[in-house]
Amino acid sequence: MKKEINYIDEYFKGKAQKVNFIELKDYKQLGLEMGEDIRIPLPLVSDVLADGISKGNLEEKVDAEKILDGMIFLIGTDNEFEFKDDYIKILREYSEEIDDYIFFKGIKYLDQDLMERSEVYFRAIREMNPEHILGRFNYALALERIAQDMINDGEEIKGMQFLAESTYELESILDIDEKYALAYYKLGYHYNFSNQYLKAKLMWEKYINLDNDDLRIQEVREQIDIIQDNVDLESGLTYLSYNRHEEALESFLKILPRHSEWWELRYLLGMTHAGLNNSQAAIDQYRLALELNSEIEDVYNELGIELFKQGDIAEAIVIFSKGIDILGDKYKLYFNRGLGYLQLDNYIKAKEDINKAYELNPVDENVLETKNQLENI
Repeated sequence: MKKEINYIDEYFKGKAQKVNFIELKDYKQLGLEMGEDIRIPLPLVSDVLADGISKGNLEEKVDAEKILDGMIFLIGTDNEFEFKDDYIKILREYSEEIDDYIFFKGIKYLDQDLMERSEVYFRAIREMNPEHILGRFNYALALERIAQDMINDGEEIKGMQFLAESTYELESILDIDEKYALAYYKLGYHYNFSNQYLKAKLMWEKYINLDNDDLRIQEVREQIDIIQDNVDLESGLTYLSYNRHEEALESFLKILPRHSEWWELRYLLGMTHAGLNNSQAAIDQYRLALELNSEIEDVYNELGIELFKQGDIAEAIVIFSKGIDILGDKYKLYFNRGLGYLQLDNYIKAKEDINKAYELNPVDENVLETKNQLENI
């Protein structure tokens, strides 16, 4: 089984190449708590190193902040680095407010449009303190920006992985603080993008109850109005999948006045009426669906089956035959028509259709069983 590529780790680890390591004669000059005998590599981001070399004596130019920034950069790019835990310990001993330092540095880079630095710093916070909500939220936004760029550049598989990770980060924030309004706000858009309209509406409704930003609340209300038809459609499909046909019918009827030309909606209404044993209503909806789109196999099959229920075998055969004429070799249509001929005691035509269905799909147990029965007649 092929292992799925982690494009996120791959993306950030690629940036770790910008880190170089130096050795100093005297670590104490940095004022870092590292212990007497600890000798670990000290990281510098390449542009800092180049600047130090160009200006002369590197050891004189290196200070604690440049080393700390190198550690932060490496934590944010390579979460499997050998000395990551050592770096985190040094950073925490250096300042009790190191998380806030990293966050505000990330915001500063963001304001300066230095996106690479900002996303690495926010990822470093996520590695060091997963419960730092502001840092984690901005990391989620960074992942979303990267996803958008990748999708726009045609790298959809990579982009969708980044977007899924961004969604996960936002969901995880709500595990920490279920009243963090902006996470609901962003998740609404994420779920809407992935066609999860019920979840999108739920997120936005929770957001409205938590925030007091009038402009953003109005924006969200408009988004809810836009997706309401999709919400009702998804609700109906969910109810239908659980055989809750009354609720499904109520949901589908809400959108019918605006979307009476959707063949899918007519088909779903047919399925719902069939579940409620409203046979004639189901037939009417299936016929309307075929008028809107005559190339859907399932509609022919369901309409024929409903006609079977009413005892109109001859009309059911007409429907299956029409489907075969338009769609060609569809084994279910042949099988169902064969059953119709069998009901009419037309064994020759029944056998022809059942054998054709078996030829098209020899693994269907119902087809095989009916074929064997016909051979014994």
